[in-house]
Amino acid sequence: MSRVSRAHHAQLGGAKLCQIDERLSTPAPTATTRRSTVSRMGDRPKITLLERTKIQAEVLVPLMKAMEAEVGREQAHGLVRRALGGRIRESISEATSPGGSRETIEWALRISKAGDVQDHQRLEAAADEINLDVTRCAYAEFFDQLNEPELGFLLVCSLDYDIADGAGVTLERSHTIMQGSDHCDFRFSGLPPRTTPLES
Repeated sequence: MSRVSRAHHAQLGGAKLCQIDERLSTPAPTATTRRSTVSRMGDRPKITLLERTKIQAEVLVPLMKAMEAEVGREQAHGLVRRALGGRIRESISEATSPGGSRETIEWALRISKAGDVQDHQRLEAAADEINLDVTRCAYAEFFDQLNEPELGFLLVCSLDYDIADGAGVTLERSHTIMQGSDHCDFRFSGLPPRTTPLES
């Protein structure tokens, strides 16, 4: 691939990431905002991923409970896992330019902690790795308040593997705060060499 082609693909990848960012940060219409949304289409306030997760949980948690009662826990979780995971992998894959997997993972990490909802501790890593521990997580705190950490892991934590898969890299993680640990250990590998300074 020529230098011009690589630059063009990188620009396309960056634009697609911005589009996914905008979708993640745009709230779905609710009863209290529908009228103003209709009257001001396109002028929607951006919200953090945590805020969006809380909005979605109002629907997804009772829906999951109903599905568990109807078809059983294992089948219900499998259906949701495949549906959500497939959508995430497809979106991330489309947004990742050739050789741009590091940019994609760094973007996903920024989105996940937007609004000061997570504390990330960067660790020493090889040139093709990103290693970090999450030492505070408001997503886990939220689902703990709902007394639904298992559903929190399904609806939030498990998607990290799909993000990595869509970006074409490997994620290894042995424990999470959502599952009761004091930190989440993210170990990404198979990335292009780092060309810019680390973000904390």
